[in-house]
Amino acid sequence: MDTNQRPSQYGAGNESGYGYGPQRGQGGTGDSVKKFLKECPVTVGLAAANILVWIILALQGDTQSGSFMYEHGGMWPQSVLSGEYYRLFTSMFLHFGPVHLLNNMLMLVVLGHEVEIPVGHVRFLICYLLSGLSGSILSCFHMVRTGDFAVACGASGAIFGIMGMMLVVIVVHKGRYERYTVRKLLVMIALSLYFGFTSGSVDNAGHVGGLLGGFIFSFLIYGIPFIIRKCYTEKLSGRSEDTLPGSRNE
Repeated sequence: MDTNQRPSQYGAGNESGYGYGPQRGQGGTGDSVKKFLKECPVTVGLAAANILVWIILALQGDTQSGSFMYEHGGMWPQSVLSGEYYRLFTSMFLHFGPVHLLNNMLMLVVLGHEVEIPVGHVRFLICYLLSGLSGSILSCFHMVRTGDFAVACGASGAIFGIMGMMLVVIVVHKGRYERYTVRKLLVMIALSLYFGFTSGSVDNAGHVGGLLGGFIFSFLIYGIPFIIRKCYTEKLSGRSEDTLPGSRNE
């Protein structure tokens, strides 16, 4: 969940994303694209789905209109409380205008590429969707609690969830994974949250909900199994060393 937008009578807003690009090995453009598609098909599929949805809606009306986006699945707390729970999901694939879409898709591709590889395709997809739902739920709860209602759309709750996943990946790899460290990632998360809190019409509750959801769900379905496998492997390795016959110099 990214951006809060009020229906047209209340005005509109958008959000920008921030992050760092991947630095992979050398190779031709064609080979790099094939490698990217092979390594992270879920990331590519999610980005394609978001772009396709936006194009379809853009051909039908104004994607920067809160009222238009509400009519096509945007999250509005009062509608959710009335039983339209599907909006918690559909709003994850809606974006307010091309800039909002571009910022989020850049973040999705960059971060998704880094996380999908170690976490795995299925687990990545599950955590992404659950993170987005977590962001939508916390966003809805926050708006109900404050009484500040607005139409909310966007993928950045799920994208903050990817940051939460990356944090788990780094932690289980003893504080470093490729070029990422816990400190670097925490700085990136802090800056992203800061820009959200200092910008207008940004759904910060959705960001926080997505971040927490990504961390919790990825720890449960990736972090814990990873730690168990690692401990089991080290235990077997230790037993093998203990049973090896002694050596003698001649």
